[in-house]
Amino acid sequence: MKTIILSVVVFAFLLFQATAQQPDYQQQKATAEAEYGQKSYARAHDIYASVDKSKLNAADVRWVEFRLADTSWRAQAATQTSDTTKYEEAQKQLDELIRVADKDVDRDLVWAEAHESLGDMSWTRQNQRNWGGAWPHYQQALDWWAGQRDLERARLRYLAIVFKAAAPSLTDDAYLYGYYGNHIPVVVLENALKISTTANERSLLNYLLATTAQSNGGPRDAEASMRIAEYFEEALKAGKQSDWYDDALYRYAEWLNNYGTAREVGDGYWQLQPDYVKALAMYRRLTTEFSAGETRFYEGATRQIINITTPNVAVTVSNVFLPDSEIQFGLSSRNVRRVDLALYKVDLTRDIPNAGADSETDAGQGEIGSTSWTTNWRANGRVPFKTWTREVKDEDYRPFSEQARIDGRLPVGAYVLEAKITGGVSRELILVSDATLVLKSSGKQALAFFSNAVTGAPIANANVTLWESYYEMGGTQRWRRMRQTTNSDGVAQFSFSGVIGSRNLFATAAGNDRQAFSGGRSYRVPLSQEWRIYAFTDRPAYRPKETLQWKFIARQYSSGEYSTPANQVITYQINDPRGTKMTEGKVTLNAFGSAWGSFDLGEQLPLGQYYIYFWNQNKSSQIGSASLFRLEEYKLPEYEVSVTLPEDPARPGSKRLFRLGDRVEAVVQADYYFGGP
Repeated sequence: MKTIILSVVVFAFLLFQATAQQPDYQQQKATAEAEYGQKSYARAHDIYASVDKSKLNAADVRWVEFRLADTSWRAQAATQTSDTTKYEEAQKQLDELIRVADKDVDRDLVWAEAHESLGDMSWTRQNQRNWGGAWPHYQQALDWWAGQRDLERARLRYLAIVFKAAAPSLTDDAYLYGYYGNHIPVVVLENALKISTTANERSLLNYLLATTAQSNGGPRDAEASMRIAEYFEEALKAGKQSDWYDDALYRYAEWLNNYGTAREVGDGYWQLQPDYVKALAMYRRLTTEFSAGETRFYEGATRQIINITTPNVAVTVSNVFLPDSEIQFGLSSRNVRRVDLALYKVDLTRDIPNAGADSETDAGQGEIGSTSWTTNWRANGRVPFKTWTREVKDEDYRPFSEQARIDGRLPVGAYVLEAKITGGVSRELILVSDATLVLKSSGKQALAFFSNAVTGAPIANANVTLWESYYEMGGTQRWRRMRQTTNSDGVAQFSFSGVIGSRNLFATAAGNDRQAFSGGRSYRVPLSQEWRIYAFTDRPAYRPKETLQWKFIARQYSSGEYSTPANQVITYQINDPRGTKMTEGKVTLNAFGSAWGSFDLGEQLPLGQYYIYFWNQNKSSQIGSASLFRLEEYKLPEYEVSVTLPEDPARPGSKRLFRLGDRVEAVVQADYYFGGP
């Protein structure tokens, strides 16, 4: 009996020792969660990994498994590695935790946390802003928290998810809400607004409601317009204590500047009209309450203040006019009451300024194009062909615009239309002509063909001027002006300078007041041979386990001519989306400069875009590359259909019953989920 008592004592002592050496789970959890709160995800993962799950109940086991998956991908996201293995493993584990508790009665805290974690994996990772993948998970987590009885905890978690969805990262100074398409549904934002308790929360949520309403098509009626304005006004009430105050100020100002408010235009019709006075007040409010380095919107607001208040004028001409046509032009102005207009007759082959350069070949600044040269054009004492004045409206900073006409018919020729205001001028070319100029260029020369635009007959003995613009070594821009006379075929030929690279071209022609112009580009390659390779597959996308069929055609370019590199050996390499070599080899080009190949696509290859690279035979020089194909996994689109039946008039509150074959009108709603639910 004594021996038995001793054995029990010894056993109890050993059991006590074992228990004392086993860490307490609640203490481990508290320590791990503290590390988690400090974003030390790797440390939290190590602590949870040391937990003996065999001593835990089912609920605690689910929590530990959740935190292991959650901290695994979060710790990986803090590194710079491109390996996606841990993300894929964590996603499978989180999906499984959701699957085993996906019935309404089984959905627990882990189910909601796993959904939020999957949303974060798609949304908050660096360089990963997949809103389409994140929102379905966030929505599930929000719905779960909305139904919890611990109201304060549920309120805090609900708002945290909403704010996280609105701004995945507060470190991106260039981010604007909605930039990634992440417009939170209005009903979710309204729910969040109902449970908000601080001025900052209400300010942010009203700002989100305003910008979300804008993204949903803007105001469709006066009520919607007023609602957007009310949201913005509420968002501004918190003032500078709100982190989003400057965002709300600037975007409200932009809304007023571009859309404004709905105003009744008669007979019950409403029209959205910009409110420049109030927009200007918002821009000035931002630049007054913030300094230049205090908000990223300061420079933009300053520019908009200048745009709204500065007097300006512009004239536009959209086409060339045939003789005896009615001449129309666009006139727009702002903050002016009077515009003085004048027409000057010009010769396009002589009167165009050479971008500030007076010599045949000189450095200059500016552009010569169809009409951009008019910016540098000056009347210089010329007598105008015609002058007149236009009185315009000037009220509340509103721009004025109209399609204006020139009285009478203009003779054939080229004219500069000039609009002047105090402190500003705008010019545009008006061309009245039945002639056309066609410009064709290569790396060494250009041909200009001057002809009748109606009949196609060549115009001989006409003056043609060609401007050639290029950059020398060191970045100095040069303009070269050349003149020729068309031959009996209406053709003038020009030779380019020997400068390698691209050049802009602009040609004008004139003969007996009939004038025309044309622009173009030319490119001259180095004298050494350059390769041109076109690679393609029999279709743009493949599935795993299919056979890739690919081909390429090669040409060599030298001294302005292409040649076929028959019988030359080319080395190639195909890389997967991660940059890993999938296959390589050498091919000999046939008589047509072509080669081809095939490759079986394994089941384990990563999905995405594949690339091919080409080198010469000894791989000493790369001669080309191309995007070759995409490897994709086809999924049928999934959809859900719900049918709502009418009530039974004989039994209020009950649905009517129907037999197969009965005709009935029902409300059917289908939701499509592309790429999976």
